Amino acid sequence: MTEYDFIEVIYSGIKPGMEVRKPNKISKILEVTQDRKIYYLIGTKNKKAVTLEDLQEIYRNLVSGSLTNKKIVEISGDSRPCNTTTVKWILENFKLAYQAANGQWKPNWH
Repeated sequence: MTEYDFIEVIYSGIKPGMEVRKPNKISKILEVTQDRKIYYLIGTKNKKAVTLEDLQEIYRNLVSGSLTNKKIVEISGDSRPCNTTTVKWILENFKLAYQAANGQWKPNWH
C-alpha cells in the first residue's frame, strides 16, 4: 500500500459523528477540514486534531517496521496525548494495522 492509498483509506472513511473508543470514554469525530485535520472532541469542550502530517509520519514508521506505542506518542507530541489513542483507533478501525504481541504495530496489507 502506498502512502497515498493509506491516507485515502482514512480520509474517505472517516465521518463526523463516528465514535472513537478510548480506554475510559468515547470521543466523537467532529469534522475533517480542507487542510485535512481530523478534529475530535474530548469531554464536552476540548477539541483536538490529528493532522495529515501526523498520519504521514505514522505511515512511514509503519512501513519501516519501527512503529511502536512509544513512537506514536512521539509523533503525537506532548501537548496532544489524546491523539495517541485516536491514531491507534484509526489504524484498527480502518484495518490498516494491528499490534503484534511484542508491541510493534504491523501493517495489515503484507
